[in-house]
Amino acid sequence: MTLRWHPGRWWLGAAGTLALLCAGFAWGEWAGWPWLAQPLAGWLGDRLGRTVRFGEAGTDPRQLQLHLLGGVRLQADRLQVAPPAWAADRPPTLEAHGVQLDLRYRDLLAGWRGGGLAVQRLQAERLALDLLRTPDGRATWQFGNGTPDADGPQVPVQVRTLTVRDGTAQFQDEARQMTLALHFSLAQGHGETGAGVRARATGRVRQEEVTAALRTEGPLPWVSGPDAVETRLTFDVQVGQAALAFDGQAQGLATLEGLRGTFGVGGLSLAPVGRALGVTLPATHPFAAAGSVSHRAAHWDLEILLATVGRSSVHGQVRHDTVGGRGRLTGSLVSPLFQLRDLAPAIGAPHTGAPAASTARRNRTLPDHPFDLTALRAMDADVQLSFARLDLGTPALQAVQALDTRLRLDGGVLVLDPLTARLADGRVTGRVQLDGRQSPARWDTDLQVHDLRLEHWIRAAHRPGQPPYVSGRLGMTLKVAGRGRSTAELLASADGRAVLLWTQGTISHLLVEVAGLDVAQGLGVFLVGDDALPVTCGAADLRIRDGQLTPTVLLVDTRDSTLWVEGQASFVRESLALTARVYPKDFSPLSLRSPLRVEGTFAAPRVQLERGALLGRLGPAALLALVTPLAGLVPLLDTGSDGGAPSVAGCTRLMRGQPARTPARPR
Repeated sequence: MTLRWHPGRWWLGAAGTLALLCAGFAWGEWAGWPWLAQPLAGWLGDRLGRTVRFGEAGTDPRQLQLHLLGGVRLQADRLQVAPPAWAADRPPTLEAHGVQLDLRYRDLLAGWRGGGLAVQRLQAERLALDLLRTPDGRATWQFGNGTPDADGPQVPVQVRTLTVRDGTAQFQDEARQMTLALHFSLAQGHGETGAGVRARATGRVRQEEVTAALRTEGPLPWVSGPDAVETRLTFDVQVGQAALAFDGQAQGLATLEGLRGTFGVGGLSLAPVGRALGVTLPATHPFAAAGSVSHRAAHWDLEILLATVGRSSVHGQVRHDTVGGRGRLTGSLVSPLFQLRDLAPAIGAPHTGAPAASTARRNRTLPDHPFDLTALRAMDADVQLSFARLDLGTPALQAVQALDTRLRLDGGVLVLDPLTARLADGRVTGRVQLDGRQSPARWDTDLQVHDLRLEHWIRAAHRPGQPPYVSGRLGMTLKVAGRGRSTAELLASADGRAVLLWTQGTISHLLVEVAGLDVAQGLGVFLVGDDALPVTCGAADLRIRDGQLTPTVLLVDTRDSTLWVEGQASFVRESLALTARVYPKDFSPLSLRSPLRVEGTFAAPRVQLERGALLGRLGPAALLALVTPLAGLVPLLDTGSDGGAPSVAGCTRLMRGQPARTPARPR
């Protein structure tokens, strides 16, 4: 029998082959391709650089279901992704039960070519995650070689939709000092009952206790992709004694990519919030803030509609960038009113309601709470600050007006430069720096006061219709530097100089007479009325060395008398040892002129007359009074002689940089 080839019937063979293939594919789809599940796990493991296992060890492969029609869909009782080799002692990075995994062929092709692997959906009845990031930047959720700086690209994995009925996660970020335990559920379907994300977390962030709750109204991709859509979410976070509430949208759950919305935050101090966020913020009195926030890539933008700290208020815009792994804050803040006392905790003063000082500090006033130098080194900043009014915390002094400065924080060095302000019709200019790169920190201050009007600055009450207690124009230069871990230590080690010049001034006649203990003239001024006594000259040259302040020159000269002050004030012991001497230029029948001593501590100063000189006058007066009452007035008569009084040229010498001569003690 001879077989013949019929060219017109070749299609019968092709059709038969195709039918066999279709039947085989259909049978494979019906059976679930059990023989391909393990090769797929091996291929995924090669791409991820991890061991991937479906089902329990020793499970019959036929219990796994793999479907290839329209894409890859795998169903398994269990899916496990092992930790990277450098964290082999850790639990599995991912362990899921009741798993369904959906992949598109084009995503598989991109992964095959070395690109990222996009998982369209990962659904699990139960899911446990172990997420760890080390200080060098390695993370268990980084796949591929898992080393950021190693040669060769990593394999980014995107899970577009993660649906979990019952999920837990242990999250540890050693770089950010964050440890969280999470419990969550993620349900698919917009508008469905229970759809969206529900998550709760507890843990610690930079030594601050944290609790959080998150909720979304729809499915949210675990890691956002280029085609991710926005989903509304709300969350509440408690950090220590501060609380944050947010309402807005986002495109990714793990990174909060595309986040935008409104926020409200409040607490006892900004410092713990800054520590938790990795942002350097000062210690303050209780605060509250509201505004809007948005997040794209490494940029966080905040518009602060209103922030209050104590009784102070601020608004403005700031941006926090994390490019290169180091945070940087930029922007501008404006305050219509800021009270200096609301920043008192930043220099170590106690918070409102803080417990009383210990016995060891009871007689001390300078704050000794250590500076948070670690916070200074945690990030960089470049922020413009504008204060319309800076209240100095006492009604006796006029507030600073229009204070503007640029705050720069670079590598642990905090600089306010340039610093300009208006004060009592005068100007204040200068620069302040705190170098926290090493401990103890170094503090440098260079300030100048130009043409300040004393009668406007000092608001001490005086009787209606009477002249101010003091007036005139004041200029000052202050240059001080010190080292320390607190404000008290900085001042205790301070070196520098303060020079003051008072011109075109007047002083209350009553103050001068009382300071000199001129009983007769003081009583007369009190009964008849005060007047403004012109000041011929007022000057001070205060030298500071190793925390000891010594007035090289400190004088006030009027037509009636000249006041000299000598002695020392110690920032180390917080003690005073000053003596004020008045040299009269007029005659008074009831003068008890005697040196006035200011002693004690900053916390409890004592003002008293020098007893020896006072007894030298009162003793003879008492003896003569035994003879006749009128004789008792003789030792109190003051001739008003200029003998022994220093020349007003001391001011001139001071302005020329020549040391003034300390006056001799009166006999």
